[in-house]
Amino acid sequence: MKNLLLILLIVVPTICACSEEDCFDIDLSGMGSGSDCDNETNYPSNIIPTITVSGITNVTFNSATIVGNVISDGGSPILARGAYWNKYNWVNVSTTDHTVDGSGIGEFTSSIHGLTSGVTYYVWLYGTNKNGIYLTSAGS
Repeated sequence: MKNLLLILLIVVPTICACSEEDCFDIDLSGMGSGSDCDNETNYPSNIIPTITVSGITNVTFNSATIVGNVISDGGSPILARGAYWNKYNWVNVSTTDHTVDGSGIGEFTSSIHGLTSGVTYYVWLYGTNKNGIYLTSAGS
């Protein structure tokens, strides 16, 4: 029997913006946030990149492909974009597995590998500009 890795697409409208100086949570839904960022604040929405999840495809027992789209750069060019993934519902941008899938506005494809069958993984898409790293949940 072939084992397949199951990744569910659940988009959560929360962005965690982290830079070396600070980490703060932005709740775009107005319903509260479950983020583990240290300092909560109202960050100006006009400098936040808009990143959406188009889908998760090609799911196998040890890999998956996530298609994302940077709709807006928040007024500062996107220097890098891609996906982070982890077995835990948190991201450490220094140590969590991630891809780098180009730069700028537009659609991109992230291929994540090295997954273990039967394990739930949490996936976030990101965009980096001069203001920090912006994450949006792609689900688990």
